[in-house]
Amino acid sequence: MNSDNNKNSIKLWLSSLIFGVVGGFLGGGFFGLLFAIESMNDTDIVANLGKVGLFLSAFFMFGLFGIFFGFIPAFLTGLLAHSRNLQRTWKHYVELFIIGCLCSGFYMLWLIGVVFGNEINEVLLVFMAIGGLSAVIVGRFFLPKSS
Repeated sequence: MNSDNNKNSIKLWLSSLIFGVVGGFLGGGFFGLLFAIESMNDTDIVANLGKVGLFLSAFFMFGLFGIFFGFIPAFLTGLLAHSRNLQRTWKHYVELFIIGCLCSGFYMLWLIGVVFGNEINEVLLVFMAIGGLSAVIVGRFFLPKSS
């Protein structure tokens, strides 16, 4: 009996750690892509396709920062996903998206409001959407299959 509890505890922390690292990286990478797209002066999409290196480097560099800044909400999302026994179903993906949005939103409210002392604005919604999207992608690969 004690062995089963230890295995479940290890599984809980390992899956949450995976959510934290991979989810934080994806969230930062998505923010980097949005930043790279926003910084483009040229509105011609075909001309911007040649700048794939810029997009990849923005995704990677912001992804590394995302591990640092997004680890906490992604880790909490993993804990909640595991505690709710979420699996790879559409219903659970929606639930995971909502959990990721809320964890990212509350974390960004704290980070922006308390640490930086700035007003909360529509950027919060972007971080919430990125957190939800990252949670669903990580869940697609690391949640258990539905039985």
